[in-house]
Amino acid sequence: MSRLKIYTKFNLVGSFFFFLFSCISWQRGLQSQLYFSSPNLAVYKLDASPKEISLNTSGHDAVAVDEKTLKSILFTIRKDRSFLRVNDKETLWSLETIEELLPILKDILSPANKNKTFFIVVKEEDKLSPYSRIFRTTFYLNRNENTLQIIFEEIDTNINFGTQFTFSDWANPSFFKVVCKKEKPLTFSGKLEVAFQFKKDLSCEDKIILPSKSVDTKLENQVNYHWILVNLEKAIEANKGMPIEIGKERSKGREKRLKELQDLYKKGLINRDDYEIKKAEVLGEI
Repeated sequence: MSRLKIYTKFNLVGSFFFFLFSCISWQRGLQSQLYFSSPNLAVYKLDASPKEISLNTSGHDAVAVDEKTLKSILFTIRKDRSFLRVNDKETLWSLETIEELLPILKDILSPANKNKTFFIVVKEEDKLSPYSRIFRTTFYLNRNENTLQIIFEEIDTNINFGTQFTFSDWANPSFFKVVCKKEKPLTFSGKLEVAFQFKKDLSCEDKIILPSKSVDTKLENQVNYHWILVNLEKAIEANKGMPIEIGKERSKGREKRLKELQDLYKKGLINRDDYEIKKAEVLGEI
């Protein structure tokens, strides 16, 4: 938590609103405290989880997750890319946002926060109108034994305030009821993909009796595409270094990809953000 304290010392905005948002009772009986804040993040610690979110009751030992694995986990969550690249995916958050989230998530996953659920609000500036428009993502996050649960409500919701906005405008939490959502705003990509899955939820199942030829699609109808489960043990294993022989081949491939990225950036075919994100992904494989 020491790194987190140092980080928050410079956050005047979050400090000002800490008392304002602490110990406030919100709709559906949830109570929260503002656990951390910055110009781009608001993290609330809930006294109780929404009833749909399961918690650890077995007492199993939790694996320790380092920041390198956490960074790979965040890079694995992808969204549909905009018109820049039709057939590609991009990371849910920018590299700067991911770097800011890392110490927060490490602290949340520590033993001190066992069986606690957090509500997180992430703000990213809309570069076309940075002082009046934002992209906001809101989600619940908790750890159930060695499974990380992330349940999204908003995903890159574009909000236009029209005028200069304040912390309370975008960070005021509005807790949501966890329901089945079948639209597919997110996907997974990268070497940690094996550790990811969407939640299978019986409440998602279509009530209409399916014809026999559609039986194979029944599981598809039970998936909540806003509820992500990450097997932390698998994620740690997948994030370990490759054997030396394979590593040499991968190293050559990485050098080639980095050079290609640099060439694309110099030619103006990709912007600075795209270059930095892709570069970090390649270097993250080391």
